[in-house]
Amino acid sequence: MNPLEMVRARLAEVRKEFDDAKTKRNALVDTALAEKRAMSDAENAEYKKLSDKRSGLKSEIKVLEEREAELVEEANRASQSAESRRQNGGGGAKVTEPAVYRADNQHEVSFFKDLFKASTRGDSAAMDRLVRNTAIEADLAREKRAGGDTVGTVSTPGGIPSGNAGPFAPPQWLVDQYVKLARPGRVGVDTFDKMPLPSGVSSINLPKVTAGTITGLPSAGELTPLPEQDIQTTSLTTGITTIGGKQLISLQLLEQSAIPFDKVILEDLALAYAANIDVEGLTQNGQNGHLRSLGAAVGMVTQTYTDASPDFVGPGKLYTQIMRASATIHTNRFLSPDTILMTPTRWSWIASRFDSQNRPVILPQANNPFNTVSTSPDLNSPQGAVGNIAGMDVFVDPQLPTNINGNQDPIYLYRRNDIKLWESNPSTETFTATYADSGGVLYRMMGYAAMIPDRYGSSIVQISGSGLAYPPTF
Repeated sequence: MNPLEMVRARLAEVRKEFDDAKTKRNALVDTALAEKRAMSDAENAEYKKLSDKRSGLKSEIKVLEEREAELVEEANRASQSAESRRQNGGGGAKVTEPAVYRADNQHEVSFFKDLFKASTRGDSAAMDRLVRNTAIEADLAREKRAGGDTVGTVSTPGGIPSGNAGPFAPPQWLVDQYVKLARPGRVGVDTFDKMPLPSGVSSINLPKVTAGTITGLPSAGELTPLPEQDIQTTSLTTGITTIGGKQLISLQLLEQSAIPFDKVILEDLALAYAANIDVEGLTQNGQNGHLRSLGAAVGMVTQTYTDASPDFVGPGKLYTQIMRASATIHTNRFLSPDTILMTPTRWSWIASRFDSQNRPVILPQANNPFNTVSTSPDLNSPQGAVGNIAGMDVFVDPQLPTNINGNQDPIYLYRRNDIKLWESNPSTETFTATYADSGGVLYRMMGYAAMIPDRYGSSIVQISGSGLAYPPTF
């Protein structure tokens, strides 16, 4: 798919989302009018949410339409040039616009070299390529947006010390054989309700009703007052967390290296960025600039599973504990949980269990199983979506803690849309000060995030206890 097709495909998606939001918003008003009543607090909140979504989509549509016009103009110019060459004996030409930065042209056009040239030398051609790349890759950047607290490494100015960028300068025939650092992804935070972080704000507040109105019979029969109770509200607040990473390299390596160095740096920074925001969203306590995470949600219910001989099925065993936690959420939220989050080791342990007839308790979906407590499309996945238990999607994340109460890996049940995460698109910049005298260039990736996990804190259940001692016995 060329850039113009990508822009048009995304434009069609955004326009549909824009129209759908309008339809849903109008339906809220029409329902209230039809029932001859004012809109409820929940309806007003949903109406505002849809209005905010439409505003964001409208801005995105404008950017995409401008980019579409630019690409159409470029394609027309290229087509005219190709036709001119054909008429002058140059033969036919297929007109396509390749991506700005590609694996097959990294020595000719480098993302990091362009950052350096545009920011320190005012190179207009480099700036134009960066701007075009930002527009084309906007969707990809949103999908991969991630964050961290301190990621990457900083080498000493004046060269490439061993252990930093030095290992990335092998002979040409080894260029494609460098070993990337293995990192986990951002499974946990990607299950939350993710939204763009508004610009120009230092905190985010969500209103919360703490006591509602009441209804009932007139106090003393006809023509007497109806019962009344004033609604009471509070707000949940989160600060903005700064997230970023950096890498210092020598100018010589940037300009003379035979390897695609921008790919090396960008991939590793992005992987570190993703891994770190996942830790922030799962384990941090909201202090000292960190996010308030799932594990620190105010009002979260802690359910203890005590068992000297833990198993998945059987009276009081883990399956019973999961259903007990689900019932707790039913009571507190009046809705069902849709997500179970655990470590991959715990999932592998569950997958290793057998019932009384020596049949695996988790069966592959491809076999069309029946009368089973759990199914899985991939029994051997190290992270991500792995299956289903009692109608709830199961995700495994290797960054969940394994030291709760000393040596336990928790299992969480929750509703994904109840947990709010705001993220900005990270920006990438280059700096030479104060490294000019040593020929150094600093690359920085930085963004912002905020999180409110406890809009309905008591609808999150953490299962822990001796029955989840880590590591489990297989």
